[in-house]
Amino acid sequence: MNKLTYLLVFTSLFSFYNLHAQEDSLAFDGVIEGPEEPEFVEEVFSSTRVINGHSTEMLGKKVLEYRIEHRFGDIAGPNGGAQQMFGFDNSADIRMALEYGITDNINIGIGRSKGNGQPYRSLIDGYFKYRVLRQKKNSMPISMVLLGTASFTYMKASSDISQVSSFPNWQHRFAYCGQLNISKKFGSWYSLSLSPTLVHRNYVASSDQNTLFALGGAMRFSIGKTMGVVLELSLIHI
Repeated sequence: MNKLTYLLVFTSLFSFYNLHAQEDSLAFDGVIEGPEEPEFVEEVFSSTRVINGHSTEMLGKKVLEYRIEHRFGDIAGPNGGAQQMFGFDNSADIRMALEYGITDNINIGIGRSKGNGQPYRSLIDGYFKYRVLRQKKNSMPISMVLLGTASFTYMKASSDISQVSSFPNWQHRFAYCGQLNISKKFGSWYSLSLSPTLVHRNYVASSDQNTLFALGGAMRFSIGKTMGVVLELSLIHI
């Protein structure tokens, strides 16, 4: 191999190296980039619950949460007012539960509540929650969650067969609920959700219906970085 051949080989190798060095430099400087993943919209609501109802927020993968939830009495009226601390003296219901994130998009939970008076008390409930869509900036405009719940009452059956709590069969102790929860966060201060819901109770009074449709809604208004106002509403169609 003569001197000219050595020079040509060296020049080719140098050119090849220089080309790759320029490509690496351009990629490092941000000129050559791959497609960016859309950013998820965080904290559409601040918790997995709005007030009583579920939100589209989820527990993270392998996160175990222990919850104690309270429902208080009337704010005003004969059972409310200042003498009852505007309902805080009267705990209408208490629920204790364990909830777990199987994945970031699948949650399960089991809980026990005393039941809000007649006709059902001593309730055990469980739920399965699956996130179908998650809101992304400049990509997915909404979040969507499917929720299925079931409850069972182990209260002592009434001896009065005219009462719903007589439970002629053990299947009569079950109730079920299916919900589609859709939410959207508008900017950094306002969130809105709608929750069409179907409830089925295996055993009801003759004047009642086993299956009911309800439409739930919730809003969240942020006031600064640490405060906000949350509203929740449910309309039941019989």
